[in-house]
Amino acid sequence: MERNQLITQLKNNWERVNPLTHDQRALFERLFDCFENIGELETNLTEGKMITALKSGPNEIRKIFDQMLNNNNFLNWLSQFKEYSPIENNTRKNKEVVITDEKDFGTIIDAIYTVRNNLRHGKKEYNPRSEKIIRTTNNILHKIVGGAKLKYI
Repeated sequence: MERNQLITQLKNNWERVNPLTHDQRALFERLFDCFENIGELETNLTEGKMITALKSGPNEIRKIFDQMLNNNNFLNWLSQFKEYSPIENNTRKNKEVVITDEKDFGTIIDAIYTVRNNLRHGKKEYNPRSEKIIRTTNNILHKIVGGAKLKYI
């Protein structure tokens, strides 16, 4: 997709983000759509290749993540995320993300991507634990995307 189209899509997706919604899965979808828009703008890649590129080099998402490490709420959400570890992939058995260091950008991004895959492609088994994971992921994504989008809109 062309850069201007991605920026327009990012703006439209961000306008649909409502952190006060009770539907945490819908909020996750909106936030992750924004995350994907920014990731594609940063790497010119999509899906798994984008995730790999984001983890391996400097980019706006990583920059905001690192800045947010000075935010107590963000650190608390990362700690909660770590407590939910391992984040299991419910479409591929024996594939999970283990968070041993909540400040490890690459592992957090892998865990967020696993949540995304579970919601979009998984068995859609929702329980109190999965709802807590989604809520915590939304808090983390909202901070990262909210900061990173400023480069583009």
